[in-house]
Amino acid sequence: MNREEKQVWIRTLKEDLARSSGLVLVRHTGLDAEQTFAFRQSVRKAGSFYKVVKNTLAGIVFKGTPLEPLCKYLTGPLGLVYGPSVLDVAKAAVQYADKNDNMQVVAGVMADQILDLGAVKQLATLPDLDTLRGKLVAVIQAPARRVLGVVQAPAGQLARVMGAYGASGH
Repeated sequence: MNREEKQVWIRTLKEDLARSSGLVLVRHTGLDAEQTFAFRQSVRKAGSFYKVVKNTLAGIVFKGTPLEPLCKYLTGPLGLVYGPSVLDVAKAAVQYADKNDNMQVVAGVMADQILDLGAVKQLATLPDLDTLRGKLVAVIQAPARRVLGVVQAPAGQLARVMGAYGASGH
């Protein structure tokens, strides 16, 4: 790659990362072509992207951005997993790394916060947005049902008393 191609590549990657809400660094030691292809497919299914990057170029991309603290992790063969959903990015990376000893999650970024391995793994266990929305609706509806039951109870009791009173012939 000549100097001009590197500049275009760097600019494109910076733009891609700026549009992404999440990034996970993965170390891929000993992945063969088939394993790499399988990982790329799982990442694409999650709506994310995977790029193998030279550490020097990644350092240039990260420098002067909120990603700069990631430069300390730029050793050995690394790849970037990034995309529009930080949860999907974390899940794709962690799930594959858990099944394959040749891949390790190194660190991540969410909302300009640097995440260590534990935080990335914890993020990967969170439910997706639709599941969270469903749980929130259920939580909001529960008190309303209880209030409705309490409000309706006196009216029902009054009706039963009146019915009993009328049945007794008074």
